[in-house]
Amino acid sequence: MTELVARSAALVDAPLLAVLNRHLIEDQHHHSTATDADLEARMRRWISGGQYAVAFIERGGLPVAYAVWRDDEDGIYVRQFFVSRDHRREGLGRAGFAVLRERWGDKPVKLDALVHNERGLAFWRALGFRDYSLILSLDDRSR
Repeated sequence: MTELVARSAALVDAPLLAVLNRHLIEDQHHHSTATDADLEARMRRWISGGQYAVAFIERGGLPVAYAVWRDDEDGIYVRQFFVSRDHRREGLGRAGFAVLRERWGDKPVKLDALVHNERGLAFWRALGFRDYSLILSLDDRSR
């Protein structure tokens, strides 16, 4: 496999990130009502706002995954991690996450995963993540 590298996202990447975020929303059956324009605007805020870091995982100069995270006093909080649909089952999720871990050092890492996203949960657990907390929601859209 060609070496993977992490590249910080730029504002010009916001449209592609919005498409990938839409795929993430669809794949995990999230009840988000955000429009494509909303997703692109949010990516622009994250890229330029300083609260989150946004990066592509690239292979041979082509994006195969992306990640959104913040680094705070408790360690790293991963908001989003997504491997492109056409690059799955190639070991890129595991390898891409390892590239990010090198960047983050030995800081603890936490993330949220939807309880009905069985594939996502299996992926994170295969990387060594263990259940830490459960967030409950009272929202008619989540039924």
